Amino acid sequence: MGFMWPAGWTNTIYYQVYFINELMMRQFYILAILITISASLCAQKSIKLQGHVYDATTNESLPSATIVYPKQSLGTISDINGQYSFILNDAHINDSIIITYIGYAPHRTTVSACQSNAHIYLLPETQNISEITISSEKFNLEKFVRSVIRHYNASRRDEPHIAIAHYHETARKANRYIMLMESIGYAVYAGKEANAAPLSSFKFFNENSRCLVKDSAWAEYNKYGGSHLKHTVSPSGGANLNVLRYFELYGILSEKHSKKFRYRLDSSYYYNDSEIYCIGFNGSAGEGQLHVYSSDMKLLKIDCITNKYWSNAFHKRVNANVTIEFNYFDSTPFIASVDAHFNKDGLSYSNRYKTLTQKFNNFQLTSDEYWSMNDYEINPFIQYDPMGWKLYNIVHSLNRQTIYSDLGIDFYPEDEYFIKNSGYWFHSQEKGNEVARNKIEELKTQF
Repeated sequence: MGFMWPAGWTNTIYYQVYFINELMMRQFYILAILITISASLCAQKSIKLQGHVYDATTNESLPSATIVYPKQSLGTISDINGQYSFILNDAHINDSIIITYIGYAPHRTTVSACQSNAHIYLLPETQNISEITISSEKFNLEKFVRSVIRHYNASRRDEPHIAIAHYHETARKANRYIMLMESIGYAVYAGKEANAAPLSSFKFFNENSRCLVKDSAWAEYNKYGGSHLKHTVSPSGGANLNVLRYFELYGILSEKHSKKFRYRLDSSYYYNDSEIYCIGFNGSAGEGQLHVYSSDMKLLKIDCITNKYWSNAFHKRVNANVTIEFNYFDSTPFIASVDAHFNKDGLSYSNRYKTLTQKFNNFQLTSDEYWSMNDYEINPFIQYDPMGWKLYNIVHSLNRQTIYSDLGIDFYPEDEYFIKNSGYWFHSQEKGNEVARNKIEELKTQF
């Protein structure tokens, strides 16, 4: 007679083996889930790129170098010191980053290599570009300017696009600051979509704001707006974008209207080894200078006095000093910064705009969304998150302490004050547009 297990042992061993196998399978599934979650979190967290771009041969800093994240069609530029700061969402450390600069070989690297104060070195390229020679016999200035403007309009993107940007607005009267408004938000170009009027198709929407607009001297200017419902002047984040649109439609950047201006060649200079022509212009909309790359006719900046700057304080267009600078991504011009200031009837006003992150691909916006956000530009929801300001390394105004002192908050910790004074609609007497507010939250998913 063969060997037999004691009674009940067979079932006991079976259930023990079954239990062990089931336990191992559960542990395997849990481990697989944890690995998946870990990988997902690794890919989805925000990553901050930060570093410095140099000339590899001279070790000199390269301002306005282009840093592009191709996977999401995002880009930024290095500042005047060659430094860059760039926030990426849903990025992986092995994703590609491309750094370019006019006259230098493109540099391809990874997200991980551009973090933690990275030093990026670009190699100069040997250029065989036959530059236009300035001479009375060969150089036709008006023809050159027409080519510059035609090239600009052919290259610029007329489809909707979006950028994360920062704007900073102040006003002084009787040698005292009477307002401060600044925000990290979204610059949205609607293009020809959403039935947007051409002159109002480029707007700024506040998202993370520092707001000091309750001074009675500033509130007095609301009388020019003609609304008794508003307690003060609306924010002017879009005023600097509006002046660019005016130039494109009716001014110096319009192929039609630029023919009415007079031109002169003032000088030439070199900017990072590239020759720049400084071309003076004069017309009914203002006077100033175009700064243009001589080799490829790309527009570097416009520096001018214009009577077409929109002022919310006076509720009309006024004379202002305006400087517009451009970035180029794949030869497409995008707005880099706009500085504007004017003095009128005792009011000294300043407005600065700077693009932080540019989105290249098309941006979709329905007609209802656009017009609800149009209301939001006038009456934004005021909220403040100090972490957002730290992430983008926003440089404080040199006059910050004077501004705070004049407006009576110099004895408060900055973050504490703005956190406490947030969570309300700018024009509190009016009902805010919740559809637009929700859309502002959705805009974060574009980056």
